[in-house]
Amino acid sequence: MPHNSPDLDTLIIDTVGSIVVVCDREGRIVRFNHAGTRVLGYSPQEALGKKLCEFFALPEHQRRCLERFHQTLTGATIEVNAVWLTRSGERRHIAFVCRGAPGADGKCNYSVGTGIDITERVAAEKALGETERRFRTMFADAAIGIALVDEKGRYVDVNRAFCELTGYSKEELLERDLLSITHPDDRPQNVELLQSVFQGRRQAYVFEKRYIRRTGEIVQVQVSASLAREVAGQPVLIGLFQNISERKKAEEAQAQAYGEMQRFNETLERRVEERTRQLQARTEELARSEQSLNDQTLVLRSILKSMGDGVFVANGAGRVVLMNPAAERMTAPLMPGAETVQERARQPWFFHEDGITPFRPKDLQLYRSVRGASADDEEVLIRRPDKPEIWVSATSRPLLDEKAEIQGAVLVLRDVTERRRDAAAVREANMRLEQANKSLRQSENHYKVLAESHLRLAREVEHRVRNNLAGLLALVSVMRDRSPDLKTFADSIAGRLAAMLHVHQLLANAGWTRVELHELIDGALAILGHLAPYPATTRIEGPAVSIGPTQVLPLTLVLIEWFTNSCKYGAHGSAGGRLEIEWKITGDAQEPRILLTWKECGGMPVASTIKPSLGTQLVEGFVRQELAGRCELRYPAAGADHEIEFAIRDEA
Repeated sequence: MPHNSPDLDTLIIDTVGSIVVVCDREGRIVRFNHAGTRVLGYSPQEALGKKLCEFFALPEHQRRCLERFHQTLTGATIEVNAVWLTRSGERRHIAFVCRGAPGADGKCNYSVGTGIDITERVAAEKALGETERRFRTMFADAAIGIALVDEKGRYVDVNRAFCELTGYSKEELLERDLLSITHPDDRPQNVELLQSVFQGRRQAYVFEKRYIRRTGEIVQVQVSASLAREVAGQPVLIGLFQNISERKKAEEAQAQAYGEMQRFNETLERRVEERTRQLQARTEELARSEQSLNDQTLVLRSILKSMGDGVFVANGAGRVVLMNPAAERMTAPLMPGAETVQERARQPWFFHEDGITPFRPKDLQLYRSVRGASADDEEVLIRRPDKPEIWVSATSRPLLDEKAEIQGAVLVLRDVTERRRDAAAVREANMRLEQANKSLRQSENHYKVLAESHLRLAREVEHRVRNNLAGLLALVSVMRDRSPDLKTFADSIAGRLAAMLHVHQLLANAGWTRVELHELIDGALAILGHLAPYPATTRIEGPAVSIGPTQVLPLTLVLIEWFTNSCKYGAHGSAGGRLEIEWKITGDAQEPRILLTWKECGGMPVASTIKPSLGTQLVEGFVRQELAGRCELRYPAAGADHEIEFAIRDEA
């Protein structure tokens, strides 16, 4: 058979595994190979003569198909993923490479397309994307804090609950390592545990430590950590974080009560030892069961499986799609007739905190969260037939997508049966102790509270006065060196002393706590008003906001410097001047900030060149060092235009 014979071409085309379709210039099929028959179900006889774009393409894709066909006749090569209809009406995804075939005259008289069936690959990619989206949603919205840490202790990823626990945003945490927010006393042990896991000496650990929140508050947490691997193969440490501050306080209260009643000591100690053994046994079981995970989906499944808390996930249609083993032990596995949230809620097993009133289906936490509500630590009695009664603490959240639309809900149940029993024993002990020492405690508490209140107030006043006097001495020293004569020095310092007196009076009236910003500015300008050569029309406007004692004095000193400059060069230095002071709240709820502007007009003309003065240096120093903020001092032709911004400190 000659090498260039038509029979050889037909044999080659029908033998290749790819679909081969050849069309003439009218778009009619002139060649259709066996691979096309195998994928699309049409025999060559059925396909020949048919117009390609009308025969295989979906109706909505036919116009685009025709445009691409004409492009190939111009000599262009086109790669496209098309959706074609099979003989049975099924849709198949085909990856095509199409090009024109020139004839003897050099013109493209035919269009040749070769393609492979990628339907299964497209379906697999879609399923993988859905799995990854579900994992990310559950990771982000989990009710318990979760963080991933690399071998150097740096945060790789954190969820929203962990951010709320530490007080830092996700962006701030990803720039830090775990030791930067860990209490100094807990860091050595934390480092040793971290290294032991990454060096292979242990697979997991449970550790109680202290975090320093962004506000400076100390929070006690219990960390359950284990080693896993990300998709890229790099080892990471997975940590589950539970806030146990309240539990620690309760334990201290229990210890104090037991110390006062010796006859309950042995019983309570046995319970503590038994509970400790249970926790150690559970920790060892978790450590033995946890394995190296290949991707984030396996990480989540392992976490849910090893958790002692019950976790339920429902989709947007109200069907329960996930229950971990702990959830099945608490409320029974999924059974026919109980696959949806509504069906499970109708089981007569759930009772309110009084242990008598049954829950209505629509009042159960998961049922409510599927409809957008949240629940926090609501206690529920579960009384199933032929099963021991258990008390659980229920926390639920709706699962939202990026458009804030409800896609389902997650519920976490924590077994608090033992805690309630311990709490009942403590209440009984406290009641007996209270009956025996009621009169003595009333008297003792009264004087103790009074003494502590006086001591705190005295220490606070002493601390504020000492700091303010230190700042005043530094200011006097600077003014003394910069003033040309005694009168200038006296005039410069008189207004500052009067304003500081105003500050101390405001703090004293507020009990040395917080001062309203509007009241502070009004009072400061009123005290300095007699120093102005001319009165200025003044407007002060801003939302109600208060600032703490440590920020009152530096902000007042900034206002003094600006007012002094206004008297010399600005709105108070000539008739007809105007002054506008405005502020607004910026930032977010976790870190609110104050943006304050001081604008003058109608005063003396502004010099073309402004040289930094002592007042400028003082203002910049007060803002950056004392207020930990930023400032911009501008002098347009109309007058001064200043702006400062600083965070509102969370002070008592």
